[in-house]
Amino acid sequence: MSPYKKVSGYQLRDDLYYDQENNYWIEKDTVDTVKIGFDELGLDISGTVSSISLPRPPQHVERGDQIGALEAEKFVGPLVAPFTGTVIEVNEEVLDGVRSLYEAPYETWMIRMKLSDENELDHLVAPSNSLESFKIRVERYRKAGILSW
Repeated sequence: MSPYKKVSGYQLRDDLYYDQENNYWIEKDTVDTVKIGFDELGLDISGTVSSISLPRPPQHVERGDQIGALEAEKFVGPLVAPFTGTVIEVNEEVLDGVRSLYEAPYETWMIRMKLSDENELDHLVAPSNSLESFKIRVERYRKAGILSW
């Protein structure tokens, strides 16, 4: 069965964790490492992304620290660490050009991190709740006028 679901006009993977505050998806790589990328909704509300910068690994970060920057049509600003841990790898393909973010948003990760604590995932939307949570998030953006359709 495919992990891809259509929710409120967007593709969503129901086997990932989601950080709604930053519009990231998070995939457990190993027990204590994760990959982080943008979900389709995050890309849509940012507008066309023109550039992205990411830290040089290894770099220890605290949850809430800046881990890069995004320049897009509707948003220019920091990318924020969803966890405390160490950035151990960045996706050079994303640094070379943002096209892959749009071509395969749920396969194109930006950063791999080693978590300081496995419980760092506790504040995220778990895969089992991702579909309903995503519907609510889309509706919230529509009511705020951020999404026009």
